[in-house]
Amino acid sequence: MEKDKIKQIIALIFTINQLTHERLRDREFKQSPLQIVTLKFIELKRDPTMKDLAEFLFITPPSATSIANNLARCGMIERVADKADRRILRLKITDKGRGILKEADKFVMKNIGENFKVLNAKEQSQLISIIEKILKNIVKLNSIKK
Repeated sequence: MEKDKIKQIIALIFTINQLTHERLRDREFKQSPLQIVTLKFIELKRDPTMKDLAEFLFITPPSATSIANNLARCGMIERVADKADRRILRLKITDKGRGILKEADKFVMKNIGENFKVLNAKEQSQLISIIEKILKNIVKLNSIKK
């Protein structure tokens, strides 16, 4: 693929992400996009460690601890000692955190729905197919590296 096309794709993805984050800032609930992403990760990963969170967010462990501390202080997550190794703390989402995620999901679904209204059914299916193809390639490349 040409470098110019790669640059254009990266710029478009970045712009979509930036505009989506701006819309997230203008909604009723007060959690930041980073907090929402962190809650979603904790929910989907099922009891990750602080190290898992830091690696997922591409940040240092102390930065991940700071984010987790804020979420725990607000009652959205809790830290639980690992059953096999009490030195390891696992992050668990609380009912309050799930409620906030549910609210955020509704907001995102509504806004994404609005964004995709410009695509007809065939274009939506093509987009899904393209994203799935890219995702399969990413998974394949990641498995080769390991």
